[in-house]
Amino acid sequence: MQKGCAKSKSNGGGGCCMENGKQSSGGGCIGNVDGDEPIKRFTPPGFIEYNPDTQLIFPPPLTRHHLKPLAFGNKRKRWYRPVTLKQLLEIKSAYPSAKIIGGSTETQIEIKFKAMQYTASVYVGDIAELRQYAFNDDHVEIGGNIVLTDLEEICRKAIEHYGPVRGQPFEAIHKQIRYFAGRQIRNVGTPAGNLATASPISDLNPVFVASNSVLIAKSLEKETEIPMSEFFKGYRTTALGPNDIIAKLRIPIGSREGEFFRAYKQAKRKDDDIAIVNAALRVSLDESHHVKSVDLVYGGMAPMTVVAKQAVAYLRGKRWNDPLTLEGAMSALEDDFDLRFGVPGGMATYRKSLAFGFFYRFYQEILFELNAKDVDLDEDARGEIERAISFGKKDHAATQAYEQRILGKANPHVAALKQCTGEAQYTDDIPAQKNELYGVMVLSTKAHAKILSVDPSPAMDIPGIVEWVDHKDLPNPESNWWGAPNCDELFFAVDE
Repeated sequence: MQKGCAKSKSNGGGGCCMENGKQSSGGGCIGNVDGDEPIKRFTPPGFIEYNPDTQLIFPPPLTRHHLKPLAFGNKRKRWYRPVTLKQLLEIKSAYPSAKIIGGSTETQIEIKFKAMQYTASVYVGDIAELRQYAFNDDHVEIGGNIVLTDLEEICRKAIEHYGPVRGQPFEAIHKQIRYFAGRQIRNVGTPAGNLATASPISDLNPVFVASNSVLIAKSLEKETEIPMSEFFKGYRTTALGPNDIIAKLRIPIGSREGEFFRAYKQAKRKDDDIAIVNAALRVSLDESHHVKSVDLVYGGMAPMTVVAKQAVAYLRGKRWNDPLTLEGAMSALEDDFDLRFGVPGGMATYRKSLAFGFFYRFYQEILFELNAKDVDLDEDARGEIERAISFGKKDHAATQAYEQRILGKANPHVAALKQCTGEAQYTDDIPAQKNELYGVMVLSTKAHAKILSVDPSPAMDIPGIVEWVDHKDLPNPESNWWGAPNCDELFFAVDE
């Protein structure tokens, strides 16, 4: 007899075909006995076999999908999705306080940690006009809502188009984006979001200011050009009007000779972390190495992105390869960044050291570029310290000296192979079954409130609700306790 037959007497059935002496032609329990329904077997879905040589294409029906404006919500909260710049400006004119949503990387922090609420939100990620870019003779124009991942590629193209000398501002942007958060954030984050948020530790804002970029703001009534040097007004405040949106950014290219541009950042870790201090430093020198113009822009040293004005004023007209220039610039930076003990953000002395260190490194790198012979060059101040990708291997012989009969052996974890190869089946991998039910936790809307009574009858009237389960359905009170290592937490609330 074949084991496990659902109709066998041992399983409570009336007897399988082999028990009743009516063996099927197939030699197994698959026959139609006494008019019973044939056993239905699960037929796996058919999939086209994957061929590595086959090029996967984007689904053609999706390429023909046309975006349409959306609006939904209620009196308390509204959500809009315009698909043209004109629609966005009309919405912003009607709702000046509406929150513009690009990647929502900052908005979600405001909602979760600052309990901010917005009655009207406008998603701008599907407006093609805000994602354009163009290479011009003296500048590159980018849409405000270009995602940072695309901006990386645009910077690479700009460096190739203008050359490494004139493309230095884009090399600086590319470097800052490389260490800007993680790839998932860069896939949705935008320059306009960085600018409108006006974070004092933004990695991109100092580069935009130091490169003398121009921001183009638009409203339904007018278009305004705002120099980035005049954009930030204070902590989290900008020169944008209530109806304005950031439409474009015009980034000048570098000079053919004599101009040097660098960007720096120091965080608690190299990758995927916010800056403690960052900087974008630019200097233009004449043929005799005297400073024609200079911009020293820092983040993390004030409530907003700030220019080291006294150091800039001191450096104008000075000869760059004069040792006294470095000494005087450091003294001026000391006056620019006189951070007191207890300054917001803390680490006053460390932040000042970083600001001085960035300028010192910038100064030394330019000296190397100039092939200066009459000054002492600091080799340790050049170049970027790169960390290789982590790797590892298993040392199978490491435990041989400690092996006993059972203990000390380097046996593989039972589930390790399937987990490493992706073959392990998790709860979410199991397909839904017919009449399958889902459990949903009912949470209290008040903390530490006393439970007087619970009436689940209104919930039971909702279509799809099958049963209510609480601590009274457990076999004993001890079953309601859980936790590790100490079983000291209640699962279902009892009195509170």
